[in-house]
Amino acid sequence: MTNTVVAADTPQFRPALHFTPRANWMNDPNGLVFHRGVYHLFFQYHPDSAVWGPMHWGHATSTDLLRWQEQPVALKPDPLGMIFSGS
Repeated sequence: MTNTVVAADTPQFRPALHFTPRANWMNDPNGLVFHRGVYHLFFQYHPDSAVWGPMHWGHATSTDLLRWQEQPVALKPDPLGMIFSGS
């Protein structure tokens, strides 16, 4: 069973000017990269639950740092394990 939390269900908890994924657990935004006019933000992410779990790297893009588009997961666990920031 997953504990999916959809952003539309909790607008009072959504930041007005900061990125958050549409749903589920995120932490440790880092790896902001500017490439060819687009900002790429990477962050620790568990796409299947609202609580900590198998560590993935989420990815979002923006051209103005105000409006963000969530992208497919950039990195996910493999047979060797999870990938943490600072690894």
